Amino acid sequence: MGRPRIDFQQHLKTVETLAALGLSKQEIAKSLGCSTRTFVRRLQDNPYVFLAYELGKKNRQNFGSDSATDPFLLSFSNRFTSQKTNCSTAQC
Repeated sequence: MGRPRIDFQQHLKTVETLAALGLSKQEIAKSLGCSTRTFVRRLQDNPYVFLAYELGKKNRQNFGSDSATDPFLLSFSNRFTSQKTNCSTAQC
C-alpha cells in the first residue's frame, strides 16, 4: 500500500524554508513525510520543487553558513534561553 501521496506543490514554501535553514535533503524529506529517494526524484522531475529548494539554499548563503549569524536561529535561541533563565526549578 505504501505511504499516502504528498502534494509537493502545497509544500514549496516549506521546502524553501527548510533548505534556507540548512537542512539536508534527507532531513527535508523526513519533515515532509517521504523518503529521501522520493524527495530527490521530485527535485529532478518537478521544476517548482527544484526552484524552491535552490532558492532556499541561495537564501542560506545570504545568511552565511554560521548559525551564530542566522537571524532566525538567533531569535529562536534568545527566546528559548530567556525562558529557561526566568524559570524556577520548581516550575520546570
